Amino acid sequence: MIKIVLLLCRSRYRKQTLNNFSKNSMYGNFLILSFCGPLFFYLGKLLHKLNIFKCISIDGNPTIKDHSKGINFWFGGTVLKIPQKFLKLDNNYVNMQNTFKFNKIKTEDKIFQLYPLINKRNKKHEQGIRKIVFVSSVGTDFNEETYDFWNKNKKDFLQNLNLYNSMKIFEQNDAKFNDHQKSKLFREIQSLIRIEIIKNIHSKFKNKMIIVGSAWNEILKIKTENIFSKKKIEELYQNNICLDLGSNRGSLSLYPRSIEILENNGALIQLEQQDSDLIYQNYKKDFTFNYFENLISKISQLLKDDISFSKHIDKQNKLFANSKKKIEEQLMNLL
Repeated sequence: MIKIVLLLCRSRYRKQTLNNFSKNSMYGNFLILSFCGPLFFYLGKLLHKLNIFKCISIDGNPTIKDHSKGINFWFGGTVLKIPQKFLKLDNNYVNMQNTFKFNKIKTEDKIFQLYPLINKRNKKHEQGIRKIVFVSSVGTDFNEETYDFWNKNKKDFLQNLNLYNSMKIFEQNDAKFNDHQKSKLFREIQSLIRIEIIKNIHSKFKNKMIIVGSAWNEILKIKTENIFSKKKIEELYQNNICLDLGSNRGSLSLYPRSIEILENNGALIQLEQQDSDLIYQNYKKDFTFNYFENLISKISQLLKDDISFSKHIDKQNKLFANSKKKIEEQLMNLL
C-alpha cells in the first residue's frame, strides 16, 4: 500500500540545500510529494490541514506537534538549532549529530540522514582537463579567545586535521565555556583549519584550482567571487575534483554540499569526519584524508590519471546506489 507523505518547505534556499530529496519521488512504499518553495508551500499547508497525510516539515514551518501526523526536520544543524519552545516535542529530527555531549540539552539527538540520490551518469568523466573545485564561505572575524586557543593548540590541530579527534582539548574546557560558546569555538577553529588547508593546497596547485567564495580574496591574495546560481555550481562540480572540508556546524560526511557534489558526479575528496567509517565503509581511504600529505597525493593522482578518476566516480555511484532504500528504512521508523 502506498503511503503518501507531504514535504513542506517554504524557503527557496532550503529547497536547494535538500538537493534531489526536494523532488517528488518514491522510496519503496512511500511517495513523497514535494511542496517546496513559497508558492507550492501554501498548497501543501492546505493539504496538511485535511489531516489525511503525514508530513515532513522543514525547520518546523508549520510546526508538527503530534508524532502521529509527521515530523519536524530541523535541517542544517544539531539540536542547538531547535528553538527552546519546541525542544520538548518528541518528533524533532535533525541531520547532524552533536560533536559534544551537551549537559544542558536534554533532547535526544534524533537523526534523519539524507543520502545522495544520484540520477546523473556522466559518461565523459574518463577524459578531460580537470580542476580542483572548492566552494565555501569562510569567517575571519574571530575574537581574541579563539586566536589564543588556536595558537595554543595549533600544532595538535594541524597534525591531525579531522578536528573531532581533538575533542578532548575542547572537553577540558567545560568549566570555561557553556554549550553555545563551545559550539561557536569549534566552528571558528574549523574555519582556521580550513584556511590552513586551502592555503597549502592553493600554493601547490594554483593554476588547477577553482575557488568560489569572495571571502578568500584577502586570505589568498587572489580574485574570487561568490556564485549564487545552483546550476552553475553543479556544472563546476561535474567532472572535477571536489575538495570538501565538512560542515561548519559539526562533523558529518553527508550534508548539503557533499551530497550536491555526489549527485553531480564530482570526485569527492573530503576531510575525514566523525562518521566516515559508517558512511564510506571500505571506500573510506578513497574519499577521505586527515593530513596534508595524504590530500596532496590523492589530488595529484586524480589530476594526472584518467583511469583513477573514472574508478573514483564509479565507486561513488556504487556506494550510494541504494540511497533510496536507506531513506525508505528511516521513513518506516519515523512515520
